Amino acid sequence: MSPFFLTIFKDKKLIFALLGLVIIGGLIASFGPEDSLDAKLYYSGNEASLFFSSLSEAAVQKYKNQEVLDLFFIFFYTTIFYRLLRLRKPERAFLLCLIPGILDYSETLSILYYLLNAQSPIPLNWLGYVTFLKWFSGFLLSLYIAFILVTGPLRQSR
Repeated sequence: MSPFFLTIFKDKKLIFALLGLVIIGGLIASFGPEDSLDAKLYYSGNEASLFFSSLSEAAVQKYKNQEVLDLFFIFFYTTIFYRLLRLRKPERAFLLCLIPGILDYSETLSILYYLLNAQSPIPLNWLGYVTFLKWFSGFLLSLYIAFILVTGPLRQSR
């Protein structure tokens, strides 16, 4: 087996995060709503308002459940980013890995707040931008991690 995979398989926290991501992702896919703003690349505030107003009560409950599970999903993918990045660039790992997660937590907590406070909803004009930045920063971070893992020796996991 290659040194890369040996190093990864020795990292118990990374393995735990990968398993958690798969389990939570499976629960979201199985029990979440059919459509979700979280999965869109971008949407306007008006699109978000129309989307939420079209949800039935049962769909709102499913969406709430998905958003609670998404809080754990965010934790797991942020942990995976961190554990992979620190294999090569430990001094940069923490802050870089937080960017997509903070944006995703902002999106998820805002959607949860909106769903829980339907009587006095918050303006949603900014939410689509946060969603786009979440996806864009996660994409850039994934490319960066792939690049540094491919281009040099790995540190031993602790």
